[in-house]
Formats: sequence, C-alpha cells, structure tokens
Amino acid sequence: AEQNYKSFYCAIPCPLSVVSSLVCGHSIVTRGIRWPTTTGQRRRSCCSVAGGWTWWWWGPEPGGTVAGIGRKLKEKLPHVQVVGVDPLGSVLAEPPELNDTDVTGYHVEGIGYDFLPTVLDRGVVDQWYKSNDKDSFAFARRLIAEEGLLCGGSSGSALSAALKAARELKEGQTCVVVLPDSVRNYLTKFVDDQWMVCEGLMDCEVPAGGGWWWSQPLSVLPLLPIITVGEQVTCGEAVKLLQEKQIDQVPILTDNGDVLGMVTLSNLTTKMVRGQANTSDPVTSVSYTQFRKVMPNTSLGQLSKILEKDHYAIVMHDSNKRDARGEKISTVGGVVTSIDLLQYISSQQQQ
Repeated sequence: AEQNYKSFYCAIPCPLSVVSSLVCGHSIVTRGIRWPTTTGQRRRSCCSVAGGWTWWWWGPEPGGTVAGIGRKLKEKLPHVQVVGVDPLGSVLAEPPELNDTDVTGYHVEGIGYDFLPTVLDRGVVDQWYKSNDKDSFAFARRLIAEEGLLCGGSSGSALSAALKAARELKEGQTCVVVLPDSVRNYLTKFVDDQWMVCEGLMDCEVPAGGGWWWSQPLSVLPLLPIITVGEQVTCGEAVKLLQEKQIDQVPILTDNGDVLGMVTLSNLTTKMVRGQANTSDPVTSVSYTQFRKVMPNTSLGQLSKILEKDHYAIVMHDSNKRDARGEKISTVGGVVTSIDLLQYISSQQQQ
C-alpha cells in the first residue's frame, strides 16, 4: 500500500503562515472555508474534501493549530477523528507509554517538545502516533519528488504515520493529512543527499571502481588513545598540550564527562593572534560547540562523507549508565580524522 499512497490520502498544502492566520485564541476564523458535505457532490477548496472527513492528521507544533482547527473540525464534523503525530524523543503523545524510548533527540523541526506547551489541548486529539526521522524525511522527499509539494520534514512525519494507519480505513472514509510547512528552511538539510548520509538517514552509494572498505565499521580504525581537557584548563595550558601530544584538536569535557566543545589548533591560533584570547583565558572561550558525533558501528562510507565537510568527528561509546532522566550516557572514545581513514585504506591495500 505504501507504494501507491495516492489512492488513500488527501494532502492539503497549507503554509504555516496561513495556519497561524486562521488560529486566534484557539478559535478558528471560518470565513472563506468550504466545509465537506455529505451530499455526494464533489466540492473542493483549499480546505475541503467531498464526502466528509474521517481522519484529520496533524503534526503538533506549539499546539495552537490543533487547538483551533481541531475544535472547529469537531464542531462541524462530530464524527471526525483528530490524530496527532509526535516524533520519538518528544513527550507530547498520550498515553505516556508511547513516549518511552532510548531516542534522546530528533532532526525534524517544528514538532515535538520535551515539555507540554500550555497552548496544547491534548483533549482535542483522539489518537497519537510516533514518528522517526528516517521515515519522516523519506516521505517529505517523496512529496517533493513525486508530487511537486515543497514540504518540510514535519509534513513527512504526518504522512508516514498516516500510511501506517491507513490499513484501518474503510470504504468511503477519507483521510486528510495537513502539510503545514514549506521546504524553504531545509534546503541544506534533508533536501541535501550528503546531509542525509552524514546523519545516517539515507544509505550512501559505494563509489564506482572501488570502495571495498565502504561498509566496514568505524571500529576497525586503529585510533589513538583519547586525550581530553577539562573546562577549567586555560588557553596557555591547551597550547602546551597540543604541542606535547602533536595533535590538532582535543575535546573539552565537563566534570560529568559530557562533551562541552572542541578546542582546535587553528581556532586557538586565530583567536590568540588577533588578540581575542590570551593564555589565562579558559579554553571554553575558544572552543567549537558544534561538532559531529559518530558511533563505533558507523560505516566508513558514512564517515568519509562526514569528513568531506568536517575536519574531525568525535567517537562516542554507549555505556550501561543512565542519567537522572533515565537516558543512556555516552562516553568519549576518541577523535577520528581524515588521516585515520586514509592510513587504514592505504595499509590494507599494501597488504
């Protein structure tokens, strides 16, 4: 059924700005909206489907959309079922057991929270489904490629969940999926193949004429023992460490072992030469707070794509420990660079 989704869903492209203009104090302005009829006559507008709606699918952003539109739908169509889609890692879905997962974050933007917004009225939602990044972006890309609908990732979330439940639809029932976002803000994210590969959300193709190492895990690389510094270390001490160990970057860890950032030779040099930092300043003042994390089972093919954009990646290891919120604690296992990958490929070819 998923191969022919056109046969049982109706998408309503509705930019977020339009949705926001319809919702005012949880009361939807109905002027200009033509509601579904049950007369059998095919009447269509930007917000109507002939024959009446059975399900209305919605990806919950702050909650105003479902509060306003959901209530008005139930007023006009008492039989309608409002279904919410919540990403894994968010806590909005009910019952609470649906939110139990080891996933601690997600890339889909505009939906999901780690708290309950006051504007969200979950009583309007009849049923919840959980979504994941991989399916969400895959269907958002299909909407772009196959339907010409330039939608965001949350639209893919709504569609991916709707397809799972569409098997329950009976003859004559209609499922309406709201696509509330555009693709404008995501051209360098899920629309980009390389970004998808780097995030592990899409398989990367093995290059023609080689790539025997492509599917091998990162754990085969003989990485050097990890060297880290604490957040109390000064820039002067960091310079000495980089010089003594002959390394170009080192992770900065908190007292709890969390990665706070990365101090690199290039950034440290730039800041100190320009007078923007001195030897007594804490190393955190010259650190990068954005960095790529990889796991030992990350494929070397995916790693190669990451290293095309980033100079390094931090290798993380899962531990059996959990924090106060019950989430798994990961520890730093090493730093991998392009030279590590190149040396491995070269050494294996020589053998």
